[in-house]
Amino acid sequence: NISEINRMIRATRWMNIILAALVTISGLGSAKAVDIFSVSNPGMNIGSSQPGYDNAAFQFVTKTDIIQATSFKAPMYVDSGSVNASFYIYNDSGSDTPGSTVMAGGSAVISNTTAADITFSFTSYYNLQPSTKYWYVFYKPNDGTVLHNYAGFLANVTKTEDYATLTGKNAHGNYTAPPFSNWNTSAFPSNLVFGGTLGGVVNPVPEPSTYALCAIATGVMAAVARRRKAKKA
Repeated sequence: NISEINRMIRATRWMNIILAALVTISGLGSAKAVDIFSVSNPGMNIGSSQPGYDNAAFQFVTKTDIIQATSFKAPMYVDSGSVNASFYIYNDSGSDTPGSTVMAGGSAVISNTTAADITFSFTSYYNLQPSTKYWYVFYKPNDGTVLHNYAGFLANVTKTEDYATLTGKNAHGNYTAPPFSNWNTSAFPSNLVFGGTLGGVVNPVPEPSTYALCAIATGVMAAVARRRKAKKA
C-alpha cells in the first residue's frame, strides 16, 4: 500500500545518507605513503672487493601496522662499466635466515660513476604483516664488478625506523641468481647494512566512527525488516 511504499522510500533515503557518510569518512582515512625505514652507512661494497659476496640480506621486523612495500631507493655507483642489480624481500625461515621470496623489487642498470639514488619499484605486491620478521635482499651478478653503496662521508650508521626496526642481522647466500640458498649469517661484520630507504603504503584501520555508522546502517535495515514482517502478520 501507499504508506508502506512511503516508509520504504524514507528508509532508502536514510540508507543513502549513511552510505555517503561512510564513503566520506573512509576517504579521510585513506592509505598514505611512508618510509618504512631509512638507513645510511659509511659505505658498503657488493662484488669482487668482498669475493663472491654478490648478494646480501638484512633482517628487519615490522611494527604495528600492515604495510605494503612499494619501492627501495639507495645511493649507488660503479667504478666503470655497468651493473644490473636486483632487489627482493624475503620472509624469515623461522631460524633467523631468509626463507622464500615474497616480493620482487625489479632490477636497475647502474652505470653512474658518482653516487646517485637508484630506485627499485616492486613488480609484485604483498602486505607485510605486523610484528613479523622479513629480509631485504640485494643481488648483482657474480661478474667481477664492484657496486658501491655509498651515502657520503658518515661516521656511523644512521637510521629512521618509523614502521620497521632493523635487527642488525645479515646473511649471504650462494653465488647464483635467485632463488638463493645456503645462507651464511657470519659472512659480513655484525650490524653491516645496505643503506637505503624502503618505501611503502600504510593500510588504514577504520576509525571507531566508521564502525558506529555501520552499526546505525545495520539497525535501520533491521527496523525496516521488522516493520515489514509486522505488517504482513
